[in-house]
Amino acid sequence: FFFVLRKKNTPTQCCMFVVDNMVAKNSSLENFLLVPERQLLFHGSGIPGVRQFRHALNETFGRGLYLTSDRERAESYASFRTTTEYGGECDAQDIPTDGFSPTCYAFEAHELRFLDLRTDEAMEATLPLWRTYLRTNSNHIIEAARKYYAPDNEMLREVLVSTVVSELSRVLGWKGKTNRYAFMEPQCYLNAVFTQFLQRDGYDGLTAVEGNDRTGALETKKGDSWVVFDPIKVRLVEEYRVVGEQQ
Repeated sequence: FFFVLRKKNTPTQCCMFVVDNMVAKNSSLENFLLVPERQLLFHGSGIPGVRQFRHALNETFGRGLYLTSDRERAESYASFRTTTEYGGECDAQDIPTDGFSPTCYAFEAHELRFLDLRTDEAMEATLPLWRTYLRTNSNHIIEAARKYYAPDNEMLREVLVSTVVSELSRVLGWKGKTNRYAFMEPQCYLNAVFTQFLQRDGYDGLTAVEGNDRTGALETKKGDSWVVFDPIKVRLVEEYRVVGEQQ
Protein backbone atom coordinates (compact mmCIF):
# COMPACT_ATOMS: atom_id res chain seq x y z
CA PHE A 1 0.00 0.00 0.00
CA PHE A 2 2.16 2.89 1.15
CA PHE A 3 5.43 2.40 -0.61
CA VAL A 4 7.61 3.96 -2.87
CA LEU A 5 9.09 7.03 -3.69
CA ARG A 6 11.67 8.63 -5.80
CA LYS A 7 14.17 11.07 -4.38
CA LYS A 8 15.64 12.14 -7.67
CA ASN A 9 14.12 15.16 -9.40
CA THR A 10 13.54 13.30 -12.62
CA PRO A 11 10.26 12.62 -14.40
CA THR A 12 8.54 9.42 -13.37
CA GLN A 13 7.81 6.95 -16.11
CA CYS A 14 4.41 5.33 -15.96
CA CYS A 15 4.32 1.71 -17.07
CA MET A 16 0.67 1.90 -18.10
CA PHE A 17 -0.71 0.31 -21.18
CA VAL A 18 -1.29 2.73 -24.00
CA VAL A 19 -4.54 1.43 -25.41
CA ASP A 20 -6.22 3.29 -28.22
CA ASN A 21 -9.87 3.05 -29.19
CA MET A 22 -10.97 1.96 -25.73
CA VAL A 23 -14.28 3.72 -25.18
CA ALA A 24 -16.62 3.35 -22.23
CA LYS A 25 -18.55 6.06 -20.43
CA ASN A 26 -20.18 4.88 -17.22
CA SER A 27 -22.62 7.52 -16.05
CA SER A 28 -24.11 5.09 -13.52
CA LEU A 29 -20.92 5.35 -11.45
CA GLU A 30 -21.72 9.00 -10.78
CA ASN A 31 -23.79 7.74 -7.84
CA PHE A 32 -20.50 6.91 -6.14
CA LEU A 33 -18.61 10.06 -7.09
CA LEU A 34 -16.83 11.79 -4.23
CA VAL A 35 -15.41 15.31 -4.72
CA PRO A 36 -14.08 16.60 -1.38
CA GLU A 37 -13.33 20.30 -1.37
CA ARG A 38 -10.21 19.64 0.70
CA GLN A 39 -9.11 16.14 1.66
CA LEU A 40 -6.10 15.63 3.95
CA LEU A 41 -4.30 12.38 3.14
CA PHE A 42 -1.18 10.67 4.48
CA HIS A 43 1.59 8.45 3.15
CA GLY A 44 3.93 6.35 5.29
CA SER A 45 7.45 5.74 4.04
CA GLY A 46 10.84 4.58 5.21
CA ILE A 47 12.54 7.27 3.13
CA PRO A 48 12.82 10.87 4.35
CA GLY A 49 13.16 13.93 2.17
CA VAL A 50 11.14 12.77 -0.83
CA ARG A 51 9.88 15.61 -2.98
CA GLN A 52 8.72 13.80 -6.09
CA PHE A 53 6.38 10.87 -5.59
CA ARG A 54 5.51 8.16 -8.07
CA HIS A 55 3.12 5.26 -8.41
CA ALA A 56 3.24 2.42 -5.89
CA LEU A 57 5.41 -0.54 -6.84
CA ASN A 58 2.98 -2.95 -5.17
CA GLU A 59 -0.42 -2.02 -6.59
CA THR A 60 -3.51 -3.48 -4.99
CA PHE A 61 -6.43 -1.55 -6.55
CA GLY A 62 -5.35 0.46 -9.57
CA ARG A 63 -2.16 2.28 -10.47
CA GLY A 64 -1.30 5.47 -8.61
CA LEU A 65 0.04 6.97 -5.40
CA TYR A 66 -1.46 5.17 -2.39
CA LEU A 67 -2.54 7.39 0.52
CA THR A 68 -4.89 7.11 3.50
CA SER A 69 -7.10 9.48 5.47
CA ASP A 70 -5.93 7.76 8.68
CA ARG A 71 -2.75 9.36 10.03
CA GLU A 72 -2.07 6.44 12.38
CA ARG A 73 -2.38 3.97 9.52
CA ALA A 74 0.18 5.90 7.48
CA GLU A 75 2.50 6.02 10.49
CA SER A 76 2.20 2.24 10.89
CA TYR A 77 3.35 1.88 7.28
CA ALA A 78 6.25 4.24 7.92
CA SER A 79 7.42 1.96 10.73
CA PHE A 80 6.76 -1.17 8.67
CA ARG A 81 8.65 0.12 5.64
CA THR A 82 11.70 1.13 7.65
CA THR A 83 12.54 -2.52 8.38
CA THR A 84 15.01 -4.48 6.26
CA GLU A 85 12.09 -5.85 4.27
CA TYR A 86 11.62 -2.40 2.78
CA GLY A 87 14.55 -3.03 0.46
CA GLY A 88 12.24 -5.06 -1.75
CA GLU A 89 9.84 -2.13 -2.09
CA CYS A 90 12.09 0.39 -3.80
CA ASP A 91 14.58 0.63 -6.63
CA ALA A 92 18.27 0.67 -5.80
CA GLN A 93 18.57 4.35 -6.70
CA ASP A 94 15.87 5.16 -4.12
CA ILE A 95 17.71 3.72 -1.12
CA PRO A 96 18.93 6.67 0.96
CA THR A 97 22.64 6.82 1.65
CA ASP A 98 21.99 7.82 5.27
CA GLY A 99 19.65 4.89 5.94
CA PHE A 100 15.92 4.42 6.33
CA SER A 101 13.87 6.48 8.76
CA PRO A 102 10.11 6.20 9.46
CA THR A 103 8.60 9.25 7.81
CA CYS A 104 5.04 10.40 7.27
CA TYR A 105 3.97 12.78 4.50
CA ALA A 106 0.74 14.78 4.51
CA PHE A 107 -0.97 15.81 1.27
CA GLU A 108 -3.96 17.93 0.33
CA ALA A 109 -6.31 16.93 -2.46
CA HIS A 110 -8.48 19.78 -3.69
CA GLU A 111 -11.70 18.95 -5.52
CA LEU A 112 -10.38 15.78 -7.11
CA ARG A 113 -12.92 13.28 -8.44
CA PHE A 114 -12.75 9.96 -6.56
CA LEU A 115 -14.76 6.82 -7.16
CA ASP A 116 -15.89 5.71 -3.70
CA LEU A 117 -15.60 1.91 -3.57
CA ARG A 118 -15.85 1.59 0.21
CA THR A 119 -19.28 -0.07 0.11
CA ASP A 120 -20.52 -3.39 -1.28
CA GLU A 121 -23.10 -1.45 -3.30
CA ALA A 122 -20.41 0.53 -5.09
CA MET A 123 -18.30 -2.56 -5.77
CA GLU A 124 -21.29 -4.46 -7.13
CA ALA A 125 -22.25 -1.55 -9.40
CA THR A 126 -18.72 -1.13 -10.75
CA LEU A 127 -17.72 -4.76 -11.34
CA PRO A 128 -20.08 -5.54 -14.27
CA LEU A 129 -19.05 -2.30 -16.00
CA TRP A 130 -15.39 -3.18 -15.51
CA ARG A 131 -15.91 -6.67 -16.89
CA THR A 132 -17.80 -5.32 -19.89
CA TYR A 133 -14.94 -2.91 -20.51
CA LEU A 134 -12.42 -5.74 -20.38
CA ARG A 135 -14.50 -8.01 -22.58
CA THR A 136 -15.03 -5.28 -25.19
CA ASN A 137 -11.40 -4.18 -25.23
CA SER A 138 -9.53 -7.42 -24.50
CA ASN A 139 -7.86 -7.52 -27.91
CA HIS A 140 -6.63 -3.95 -27.51
CA ILE A 141 -5.27 -4.74 -24.04
CA ILE A 142 -3.41 -7.83 -25.24
CA GLU A 143 -1.95 -6.03 -28.25
CA ALA A 144 -0.88 -3.09 -26.10
CA ALA A 145 0.88 -5.51 -23.75
CA ARG A 146 2.61 -7.19 -26.66
CA LYS A 147 3.89 -3.82 -27.94
CA TYR A 148 4.98 -2.59 -24.52
CA TYR A 149 6.59 -5.50 -22.73
CA ALA A 150 10.17 -6.67 -23.42
CA PRO A 151 10.39 -5.49 -27.05
CA ASP A 152 13.87 -7.04 -27.38
CA ASN A 153 13.06 -10.38 -25.78
CA GLU A 154 10.38 -12.31 -27.61
CA MET A 155 10.30 -15.20 -25.14
CA LEU A 156 9.88 -12.95 -22.10
CA ARG A 157 7.33 -10.81 -23.92
CA GLU A 158 5.14 -13.82 -24.66
CA VAL A 159 5.36 -14.97 -21.05
CA LEU A 160 4.18 -11.55 -19.86
CA VAL A 161 1.43 -11.41 -22.47
CA SER A 162 0.21 -14.87 -21.42
CA THR A 163 -0.02 -13.55 -17.85
CA VAL A 164 -2.27 -10.73 -19.06
CA VAL A 165 -4.44 -13.20 -20.96
CA SER A 166 -4.69 -15.42 -17.88
CA GLU A 167 -5.71 -12.55 -15.63
CA LEU A 168 -8.32 -11.36 -18.14
CA SER A 169 -9.79 -14.85 -18.20
CA ARG A 170 -9.84 -15.05 -14.39
CA VAL A 171 -11.63 -11.72 -13.94
CA LEU A 172 -14.14 -12.32 -16.72
CA GLY A 173 -14.96 -15.74 -15.26
CA TRP A 174 -15.13 -14.62 -11.63
CA LYS A 175 -18.04 -16.23 -9.73
CA GLY A 176 -17.05 -15.53 -6.14
CA LYS A 177 -17.83 -12.71 -3.76
CA THR A 178 -17.59 -9.17 -5.13
CA ASN A 179 -14.39 -7.83 -3.60
CA ARG A 180 -11.20 -6.28 -4.89
CA TYR A 181 -9.90 -9.69 -6.02
CA ALA A 182 -12.87 -9.85 -8.38
CA PHE A 183 -11.42 -6.79 -10.14
CA MET A 184 -7.75 -7.81 -10.29
CA GLU A 185 -4.96 -9.48 -8.38
CA PRO A 186 -2.51 -7.25 -6.50
CA GLN A 187 0.52 -6.30 -8.60
CA CYS A 188 -1.08 -7.62 -11.77
CA TYR A 189 -1.14 -5.91 -15.14
CA LEU A 190 -4.81 -5.01 -14.96
CA ASN A 191 -4.14 -2.41 -12.26
CA ALA A 192 -2.92 -0.06 -14.97
CA VAL A 193 -5.92 -0.83 -17.17
CA PHE A 194 -8.32 -0.21 -14.28
CA THR A 195 -6.79 3.23 -13.78
CA GLN A 196 -7.33 3.98 -17.46
CA PHE A 197 -10.89 2.67 -17.22
CA LEU A 198 -11.69 5.25 -14.54
CA GLN A 199 -9.60 8.09 -15.96
CA ARG A 200 -11.57 7.94 -19.19
CA ASP A 201 -14.68 8.70 -17.13
CA GLY A 202 -12.97 11.69 -15.58
CA TYR A 203 -11.92 10.19 -12.25
CA ASP A 204 -8.72 11.37 -10.59
CA GLY A 205 -8.59 8.43 -8.19
CA LEU A 206 -10.53 6.02 -6.02
CA THR A 207 -10.96 5.17 -2.37
CA ALA A 208 -11.50 1.68 -0.99
CA VAL A 209 -11.21 -0.25 2.27
CA GLU A 210 -8.15 -2.48 2.34
CA GLY A 211 -6.44 -4.87 4.71
CA ASN A 212 -2.99 -4.68 6.18
CA ASP A 213 0.56 -5.93 5.74
CA ARG A 214 2.35 -8.19 8.19
CA THR A 215 5.96 -9.29 8.50
CA GLY A 216 7.01 -11.15 11.63
CA ALA A 217 6.01 -9.10 14.65
CA LEU A 218 5.33 -6.00 12.56
CA GLU A 219 1.80 -5.32 11.38
CA THR A 220 0.20 -2.29 9.76
CA LYS A 221 -3.18 -0.87 10.64
CA LYS A 222 -6.19 -1.69 8.45
CA GLY A 223 -8.22 1.13 6.93
CA ASP A 224 -8.98 3.12 3.81
CA SER A 225 -6.75 3.66 0.82
CA TRP A 226 -7.02 6.66 -1.47
CA VAL A 227 -5.35 6.04 -4.82
CA VAL A 228 -4.42 9.19 -6.73
CA PHE A 229 -3.79 8.20 -10.33
CA ASP A 230 -1.53 11.16 -11.09
CA PRO A 231 0.68 12.00 -8.07
CA ILE A 232 1.22 15.61 -9.18
CA LYS A 233 -2.47 16.33 -8.52
CA VAL A 234 -1.97 16.29 -4.74
CA ARG A 235 0.04 18.90 -2.83
CA LEU A 236 2.63 17.94 -0.24
CA VAL A 237 2.01 20.05 2.89
CA GLU A 238 3.99 18.33 5.65
CA GLU A 239 6.77 15.83 6.33
CA TYR A 240 7.56 14.57 9.81
CA ARG A 241 9.53 11.81 11.50
CA VAL A 242 7.48 9.05 13.10
CA VAL A 243 8.71 8.65 16.69
CA GLY A 244 8.20 5.59 18.88
CA GLU A 245 7.65 1.91 18.31
CA GLN A 246 4.77 0.59 16.27
CA GLN A 247 1.98 -0.70 18.48
